[in-house]
Amino acid sequence: MRIAVVGAGYIGAVLSAVIADKGFSVTAIDVNRKLIEIYKKGWSPFKEPGLEELIKKVVSEGNLTASTDISKISDADVILITVGTPLSKDGSADKSAIKSAVNSMKPFIKDDQLIILKSTVPPFTTENDVAKPLRKFAKVQVAFCPERLAEGNAINECKKIPVVVGGIDEESSIKAENFWKKSLELDCIRVQNAESAELVKLADNAWIDLNISLAFELAKVADNMKVDVLPIIKAVNSLPKGDSFVNILLPSIGVGGYCLTKDPYFLDAFAKKYNSSFKTAITSRLVNEESPSYAAKRLDEALSIQYPKSDKDKIQIGILGLSFKNNTGDCRNTPTLPAIKELLDIGYKLKVFDPYVNNQDFLKFKNVERVFSINEVISNSHAIAFFAGHKEFHNITIKDLKEFLISGAVIFDGRMYFSKEKILLFEEAGFVFKGIGR
Repeated sequence: MRIAVVGAGYIGAVLSAVIADKGFSVTAIDVNRKLIEIYKKGWSPFKEPGLEELIKKVVSEGNLTASTDISKISDADVILITVGTPLSKDGSADKSAIKSAVNSMKPFIKDDQLIILKSTVPPFTTENDVAKPLRKFAKVQVAFCPERLAEGNAINECKKIPVVVGGIDEESSIKAENFWKKSLELDCIRVQNAESAELVKLADNAWIDLNISLAFELAKVADNMKVDVLPIIKAVNSLPKGDSFVNILLPSIGVGGYCLTKDPYFLDAFAKKYNSSFKTAITSRLVNEESPSYAAKRLDEALSIQYPKSDKDKIQIGILGLSFKNNTGDCRNTPTLPAIKELLDIGYKLKVFDPYVNNQDFLKFKNVERVFSINEVISNSHAIAFFAGHKEFHNITIKDLKEFLISGAVIFDGRMYFSKEKILLFEEAGFVFKGIGR
């Protein structure tokens, strides 16, 4: 079985590498020549744990090739479309990349090929923008199977998470289900049709965003009560409900990434077309967009109390972590960016360190000093703010803090979720601890 992956971005890279590692012949196709050259060298264009090693392996074995030539799809039995769908100004999905990919595919498709759309889209996109145009040129089967991978654990999840399958007809559904069972040996959840599968993806991300907004609102209340929100959430989550338990997630400095920041808007825009609405999705977005500013203000309040006589520009904050997700360098829509901007607007001096973020992404962060070690970022700082919970940061000891931090400095927890015992050690060492809901 030969597979073509149209769109060699993050999702395309993971899918291509994992399927190729199963022994199948995979061709990654993209219009971006620089991206394709990276694949040809056996490198990974993205910093994802294990991806570089996997791409190097499957390229050297000959199972993964890369090309800018869309005509390569004519040799494939299965074509996966994994191009991006950014947010339009009106809140709807920008489907221009999908339409462009479909138009370029028309001369090269052939009967009985299976075409699976993986891009996140509003319902009826698979049928109207993929199946109908392509079926004028060949008798292809078409299905939608949502991408459900999380940065930092994508390879493992690609091999384990069940695939949701919805075809534009019964034959397409069956063929798509058989493909995933054969290629990745995964369990499949068949839904009624392609538009049902499209709605599954949007609902997944709407739930996550809404859940995080609930945690954030609880955290704000807990701050006003001067109690720790984490034990509260843990206790809440012990309640059985339905087939599972209540499952409130944890608050942080905000929500980032490519999907959660746009998919709720897709859902609401689609609902409005059908004389409905999705108010919870929009509300959760508005709530979560407050988080970075709230984190900056909470840190500012702690510093104002701790150093009431110091000018803001004389106070230095060490920022640990710039990416939106722990143990990754992914800075797409990262909430650390607006939080840092607000701290700069207040007047603080900032040093930043993130071992995962590349030089290009760092350019997004203006007017900060970049350092390249933990010791440098905490040295002579009046506060350290953990804006990510990278594993390297868990190795920082009380001894390190006493040696490098200014006495009485503020330790701010944005995503580390320090234990009560660790917080007590901070305070016994003379530091002030603050966090989101803590």
